[in-house]
Amino acid sequence: MSSFPPGEYWASNVEQVGYCDLDAKPGFKLAIHQAAGRWFLYVAHLWQPGWTILDVTDPAKPEIIR
Repeated sequence: MSSFPPGEYWASNVEQVGYCDLDAKPGFKLAIHQAAGRWFLYVAHLWQPGWTILDVTDPAKPEIIR
């Protein structure tokens, strides 16, 4: 499993289960949707147009699909 980038930190009692750098685009707004037994995470970006859509059905291995 990949780890958070250097300098990143989380609150106590939080366990990292997966990580995606979103192609170096900072994520801002999030929405999650279930369809056909899969989970999709929609992420808007700061300073960049468009959305990234990830398949997070296996949260340990998030995969950018669009």
